Amino acid sequence: MKVAGCRQRLKRGIAVLSILSMVGGMLFAAESEELIAAESLSTGEEVQYIVETPYDKAIFIENGIEFHQVAGDTWQGLMLVIPDASRVFVGTPRDTYDGSAGANATTIATRYGALAAVNGAFFVDENYVGNGGTPIGVVFSEGVMKYGDTKSVWNVMGFDANNNFVCEPMTGAQALERGIRDAVHCKPILVQNGQVTNLKGASTTLMDARTAVGARADGCVLLLQIDGRMAHSIGATTKDMAECMIAFGAVSAGNLDGGGSVSNYYNGGKLPGIVSSYGKRRGPNAFCVRYEVKGEVADEEVTTEETDS
Repeated sequence: MKVAGCRQRLKRGIAVLSILSMVGGMLFAAESEELIAAESLSTGEEVQYIVETPYDKAIFIENGIEFHQVAGDTWQGLMLVIPDASRVFVGTPRDTYDGSAGANATTIATRYGALAAVNGAFFVDENYVGNGGTPIGVVFSEGVMKYGDTKSVWNVMGFDANNNFVCEPMTGAQALERGIRDAVHCKPILVQNGQVTNLKGASTTLMDARTAVGARADGCVLLLQIDGRMAHSIGATTKDMAECMIAFGAVSAGNLDGGGSVSNYYNGGKLPGIVSSYGKRRGPNAFCVRYEVKGEVADEEVTTEETDS
């Protein structure tokens, strides 16, 4: 998957831009479709290739990202389409994993000066009192293996040094050999070769808030986050997530932590249209999106006090 190929496809497209008013995060009100105003995009660098699917309720574009308001029978959420995979990376609460508490997406994004972020991987949570500071599996961040061993097999999901999306079982040693730059352990793998995987377990029927990452064949990255445990959105199953990813052209995708671990950040606030950003529960990492110019990591370490965003 090459970024150049994705951009070439973007430049060829003349798409339809739907502009929404972002009011209180509730972009899924019954009358929201009436707010959509369509206009043609001009040609040039800012042209986006917009995917239209049965899940789409509205679309808007900002900071080089497509934001698709999506909904299914029991859920509502947001799909981010990011043409340039080099902008997506894994952020961590601090430089090393030493047992200290984790952080939510807002805190991690702020540390890196990132534009956007969604919560990352699962963490050790014995007796449901984990502080989110010890991840499960491996963690690669900006070309460095920050957590994990070289022998165990994990579902490694992320990007290699050439910005190709990777989502498959491998050992830490194999991940190092592959030149993985940013990745975490996902569970389960949702999509392989454009098909729903053989999903098993309670997550196939349990509806909850969820987060997933995937990629299309042209290299565009897909970040999907679903509201859950709310009247307007009970939540999605892993099968729902896989099917939505495929509808957006995903050839590969994996599931991240969900439920109370769902948190997000966008340009100073929460992702537009997502209200189930619980915020208080800390996690071990986050998938972040850079501004067009790479931000600098803050010198200070994150604190244990966090905001609700």
